[in-house]
Amino acid sequence: MKANNNQRLDGHAAEAAVLTEILATRTADEWESYLQSRRVPAGRVRRMQEALADPQLETRTIVHRHDPAPGLSRPLTVPVAAFRLAQGGPSVETAPRQVGADTEAILREVGYSGPEIGQLRRLGAV
Repeated sequence: MKANNNQRLDGHAAEAAVLTEILATRTADEWESYLQSRRVPAGRVRRMQEALADPQLETRTIVHRHDPAPGLSRPLTVPVAAFRLAQGGPSVETAPRQVGADTEAILREVGYSGPEIGQLRRLGAV
């Protein structure tokens, strides 16, 4: 038992080495099952592709799939939200806008003229 935070910090490296050795005795899947079966709220870190393939995501509508649209050469899946509300809540209504779709309007809004925007386009700046 440690009497204070300094003692806890002093023992950190040794304890981490022991835990690393213990954790190496099983796979992440095995540890996840072992800990959860003992009511320890634990989950392994998943790669993005694996996390997105989880069937819960589809049933909970946490992601939204867009069909190909202008600017999208293939279907696109985007996150909506990781939570649900009893009524309403976040949603995705339209596909993402094409890159640069609002460039001219934004440049005009900040004071650029038509000829100046044309010059920026010719220079490859926009």
